[in-house]
Amino acid sequence: GLAVDLSYSGLEAESWLAAHAHEHGFTLSYPRNAQRQTGFHWEPWHFRFVGADVASTLHERPGLSLEQLFEETPGLGESGDCSDCPLPESKSTCDGLDTAGRCDGETMRWCFKGAANAVDCRLIAERCTADAGARICVP
Repeated sequence: GLAVDLSYSGLEAESWLAAHAHEHGFTLSYPRNAQRQTGFHWEPWHFRFVGADVASTLHERPGLSLEQLFEETPGLGESGDCSDCPLPESKSTCDGLDTAGRCDGETMRWCFKGAANAVDCRLIAERCTADAGARICVP
């Protein structure tokens, strides 16, 4: 779907978006602490148009990512298996990684749906650590 990167400054604008984006059919693409579900670090400026119904559902269920909603609601969204991904890195296997993952310095690595994933926590001024057995990026 349509995605936009918004340019704004200040907590007031970020708070307004969190409270009202769903009214216009938008949702935050990569919420804080959802790296393990989305494969991307938190990007408070990146929004995706998903329509009013889906956006409202996500707004009413804080902490639920769009990817998780797709998994809960078959047919709502479809994820590919990356068989058509052009880069070899996109087809990498887990090679010893599990779903809990590991920290390689400040890079969080984990196995997600049979593919190796990594997020550099430093890109969002955070660090990789263990939380309840799983690796996450934290401030």
